[in-house]
Amino acid sequence: MNCRNEEINIKTGQARYSRFLWYVKVSERVEDTILSQALGGESVDVADIAPWHMVNRFSPGLHYSPHYMFHGALSQARQVEFVFEMLEPDAQRQKQIVRDLLTLWQTTGNYFEASRYLATLSNEVSKVLEQKYPGFFPPINAPAAVGTPSNVP
Repeated sequence: MNCRNEEINIKTGQARYSRFLWYVKVSERVEDTILSQALGGESVDVADIAPWHMVNRFSPGLHYSPHYMFHGALSQARQVEFVFEMLEPDAQRQKQIVRDLLTLWQTTGNYFEASRYLATLSNEVSKVLEQKYPGFFPPINAPAAVGTPSNVP
């Protein structure tokens, strides 16, 4: 009835925000994200899949959204922005990172596999930070796992 939608275009990286009142759309805006900015108006089209996908839907009184197939996509776009800030890649590398991300979204039909890709980029960021600030990030001495719990199938 009354809700606010957030969507992602998995071919351009743009975000769309819509508001509904009594099932009637009362506003809609499309915004560039760091993804669409890096592509410079280009699009990535590697799979036969619709461009726009729901990310979040919020309604009055509910402070959570159902979990859609691209539920984490806008968050992943913000992660890419952080990676760009830390790694300072040139425009060509930025474009390739975005192409890789959009390709994963399109070919898998969800945001899950892209998390692994972003984890590799986060590892690059960690290495850069360690080089900039040696010794600032102490090693984590986690205890080794011993055995397997008997109650795990």
